[in-house]
Amino acid sequence: MSAYGASCVVAYGVSLLLGAAILLDRRDERLNQAAFVGCTALAAWSLAAYVLASPVEEFVASQWARFLTYAALLMAPVSLRILSHLTGRPGRRAVIAAETAAIALAALTAAGLVVVGAAPNPAASAGSAWQAVPGPLGWLLGAYVLSVVGVSVFTLARHAGASSGLDCHEDAFLLR
Repeated sequence: MSAYGASCVVAYGVSLLLGAAILLDRRDERLNQAAFVGCTALAAWSLAAYVLASPVEEFVASQWARFLTYAALLMAPVSLRILSHLTGRPGRRAVIAAETAAIALAALTAAGLVVVGAAPNPAASAGSAWQAVPGPLGWLLGAYVLSVVGVSVFTLARHAGASSGLDCHEDAFLLR
């Protein structure tokens, strides 16, 4: 197993353990539920990355390349939902828009328009690693991720500019 493959396995295990610990702490809180889903999506992404780093057949690699895309699509709106729970921004409409876009991109991925399949990675040693092959609408995935990152950075910058230290209720919670 390569160092990259080993790091994917470690990331998979740590993500699952962290997600379980978060959910077991306060399973009724929406923030913890969203963090659990985020950890699970990261674990799924790590597992797919491990399979793509392994010597598998092209058909199997193509299926896991799509699965990796689905996990990435799930992580983006979940990160916005977590940010919304923590800051009160970017708001429900932005989260719903990100979720709707993720569902649309997942459907396009299933149709073979975002990710066509997998091809051997020319940079990999011994030809055992695969890379996703983008479809004609593959650029939409990059645009979507950049949009979510942009909204997140903008939200964090606005929140940091609007707050001057800890809010009173957060301060009281932390001092207990």
